[in-house]
Amino acid sequence: MVVRGGFTLVEILVVVTIVAFMAGMSGGIFIRSYEKRVKEKAAMDLLHAALYARILAVERNLPCKLYLDTENQAFHLAIDVADETGVLVGEQLIDNAYFRSVTLPDEMMFENITIRPYYALMQDVNYVTNVIYFSPNGTADEALIQIGDGFKHYTLSVSAGTSRPKLIRGTVEDVTPDSYDLDLQWLSTDNILSGRLP
Repeated sequence: MVVRGGFTLVEILVVVTIVAFMAGMSGGIFIRSYEKRVKEKAAMDLLHAALYARILAVERNLPCKLYLDTENQAFHLAIDVADETGVLVGEQLIDNAYFRSVTLPDEMMFENITIRPYYALMQDVNYVTNVIYFSPNGTADEALIQIGDGFKHYTLSVSAGTSRPKLIRGTVEDVTPDSYDLDLQWLSTDNILSGRLP
């Protein structure tokens, strides 16, 4: 009877190969997962910028602007500054605990920007392209901003009437319009049958 006292070289090499293969696979998965999280964070930062601009405009009763820097693939916020009499004298870059300027990660870029100025804002403001204006009265420019890396896309939409931002995973074509027609509500079947017409 022969007692075997150890592993052969072939067995050790097979185990080392399996461990190395599994380590390589898990490393690749980790890197892809990390890159995905970085891109999702950039999209969430864009949403938070729009939410914060909306809050600042109403809170300070001054227009707030979300600047989209397509040359440097970055965005930042600025709010108008007024003197004691209420006359606008300039603007201040927002850089505090709630928001700092954001640069998109490598490979990500602004893929599509569509901004339609809201008519109420255009009376007092000189319009600049790639800027979303948030007004103190709770309105904003209607906007669709798509960022992505060519494969994964995120789109921010800003409603003009409510300045409410919404973020989706997808392209501009995937965004459903955020509108509400009061006339259509009045012309519902119940109102017509009950005789309650405007």
